[in-house]
Order: sequence, then C-alpha cells, then structure tokens
Amino acid sequence: MAENTKPDKGIIEYIEGIGEIRGKKLIEVGVKTLEDLRKIDIQEVANKTGISDKLLTKYVAMAKLQQIEGIDKQYAEALVLMGADSFSKLASMNPEVIIENMQKYDREDIIPQVPALYEVMKWQEESIKQIVPDPIVKYGSVSVSRHSSDKVVFVDKELQDIPDGVTLSISKIYKRKPLVRLTCFSHQYIPAPGFRVIDRVYVGLEDIPANKKLLDKLTVRDGKLVDDLPEPEKLGLLAQQFPRVDLLRNIIFKHHMVVETVGKNKIKVSKPEYRLCDELKNKMLKKIMREVRRW
Repeated sequence: MAENTKPDKGIIEYIEGIGEIRGKKLIEVGVKTLEDLRKIDIQEVANKTGISDKLLTKYVAMAKLQQIEGIDKQYAEALVLMGADSFSKLASMNPEVIIENMQKYDREDIIPQVPALYEVMKWQEESIKQIVPDPIVKYGSVSVSRHSSDKVVFVDKELQDIPDGVTLSISKIYKRKPLVRLTCFSHQYIPAPGFRVIDRVYVGLEDIPANKKLLDKLTVRDGKLVDDLPEPEKLGLLAQQFPRVDLLRNIIFKHHMVVETVGKNKIKVSKPEYRLCDELKNKMLKKIMREVRRW
C-alpha cells in the first residue's frame, strides 16, 4: 500500500498533538518522517529524548495507521483515542461504533468531519492487508459470525476486561483475517458481580506470544496474553481479585490447594505437601474468610 503523499516538513507535521518541543527532540535523534517513527525502538528513543514510552507508543500507532489511504493525522489520533491503535484492532472493531466515536470527536473538533461508513469499512479492509500472518502456525477456516454489512470478525471482549489468571486456549487461527480465536476454561473462573464467564475471545496475531500453535494454553496477566502460568499462580491471581467464599471454596476443595494470606492484604495459593482432609479444608476456608473480611 502506497503511503499518503505528504510534503516532507518533519515529524511535527505528521503527528497530531506532538508539539514543537517533542517534535524537535525526535528530529534531533533522527526521527524525521513517519517511516522513521514506525521503525523506532521505543525504549531507546524514550531514553534519548525524555519523551515517555506511553506517548511514543501512541505516536508510533498513529504513524502506522496513516499507512492506510484516507487516514490522515487527525483520523489517526481519533482512532487511537477510541482504542483502534493497531491494524488488527481497527479491523475487528464494529464500523458503526467507529462512526459513533467519530461523531463525538467531530463535536470536540478533533477531526474535520465524520467519515462515511463505506470509508471506515475500506480502512478496515486495508488494515487487514497490512497484517502479516505468522508463517509457523497452521490455519483453520473462517466459520464465525460476521457483521451483516462487512466481512470483519469482531472482538467479543477486550483482553483488558478479562481478569488476571484466566486461562485461554488457542482454538482457531484465521489466515485471511489474521485473528486468533481463544476458548476460555471458565471452570477456573467464578465471576464476581459485573463480570460474566468468557466463552471465547478474538485477538490479533500480534497479541499472541511467539511460536504458539493450536491448543496451546495462555494466561491473561495485566491485560496481555502470556505463556500459561502454573495452576497455583493462576488461582492466586483470581483469588486476589475476587476473594469471595465461592471462589476460595472452589480453590480449596476442588483444586485441593492451600490458601493463606501473606503480607498485607495479599492471598497466596500453593500446593500442599500432603492431601488435606475435609476438616482441615473447612478450617482453612473459615480462617481465610475471617482475614479477608478485615481488609
């Protein structure tokens, strides 16, 4: 895809909101164009310029999005603000939701005008072409629900909304739409009020750790997918977030784990040295609940 034709006036002209001071700092370390910005080592440039890695990550996302025809610096900023900060996220977002957000940003004068629905869908088609599938993974066929007016597969739930410790398994990888379908092992997760059991999630290949294949298990931690953690560690993460009697009873009686508090307001889950009898398990549950109620 050919990049939008723009006069070379420096990085300040290309990224909305970058400002003269930060723009000059980037130019001083050799980041003068969008192409330069896309290729930077974020941590290295952050150390050299004093610009936070969070801001640089945002600028890089805006630079990459401008590879798509029709997305200028203002639309790129708006897309990043609404969470469509990568090609896979842009491709998987409902186009009507994008339009709704654009209408809001138009009222706030962030964008010059609201794009038409067909323009947004065109962006999504082009964004899919920009994603390079992982060649080492075997791909399945696409057989999931699609939007009535488009061929984009939508994300059922954001990773950031899934509690730490939830286990997911790679159940399918789509070649034409480089997305990965993950199936949740919901038996490990007893939802707290306001949460629901997650059945399946769609994420971009870029969100999957390297060298993964079908049926591999992954764990959610800090809004990201990581290599599958040991069971006590996963259950400990869940217990820390949802210290409820139903979850703690499940961990103690079903998973046969030791649950205790360590330090200040912290729950630790570990394997026992020997099989615990029900009497000891009941005492453990009562003790941990007494301590939790004091928090």
